[in-house]
Amino acid sequence: MNKFLIILCLLCSFQITHAQQLMLNMGKTISTFDYKNSDGNKLDNLLSRSYGYMEAGYKLPVFTENFKVLANVTYNKYGASGSERSYYFEWDMAYLGGNVGLEYDLWRIGDFFNRKNGFVKGREGLIFFIKGTFSGEFLITGTQQINNQAYNLKGVEQFDQPLFFVRGGAGLSYGFSEDVALFFQYMGGKSFPLLKGNPDDKEELSLITHQFGFGVLIKILHK
Repeated sequence: MNKFLIILCLLCSFQITHAQQLMLNMGKTISTFDYKNSDGNKLDNLLSRSYGYMEAGYKLPVFTENFKVLANVTYNKYGASGSERSYYFEWDMAYLGGNVGLEYDLWRIGDFFNRKNGFVKGREGLIFFIKGTFSGEFLITGTQQINNQAYNLKGVEQFDQPLFFVRGGAGLSYGFSEDVALFFQYMGGKSFPLLKGNPDDKEELSLITHQFGFGVLIKILHK
């Protein structure tokens, strides 16, 4: 992890000519638990839940304007529900954290809708991009409900520890002016195990997420 952060800082130091962008993104997270019991069998009757999320940060081009490094602060809510025999389960958790990542513009169509009218000379147009991120998140609040009884997840080892995610996805952005663009993206990911048994125990619990977001980019020019 330390080597990754050092490489990221070195990449940022090479960027001296391109503009960075501030970013605000919000949308929906569909999350579910990926749980295997001590025999390695999946629990099939766990259902996904949908919550809102928010993300704010910046993009910094390196070497070329098509390749960017990302750094964001995130607020996410996750959960799942399920039942087994006469028991009903429900989880509801809120996390605050941050992510770093890489983004690459696969193709651009300059001034896609007004190509020849000259309305905005610096318009970037329509851009299709791919991205990948790594995040670390910390539990703010969390509850587990079993039938009619609710339990606080703060202090519970499996949940009240840093939650690490790897995510990947793609999106479209469109620049309406030289400085402002709107974008839509999808990011899918899976957490590192919250719970992992010993070598003789195959029990494991991870979170799987699908995020659909809409946001705005604001360009900041370097002096």
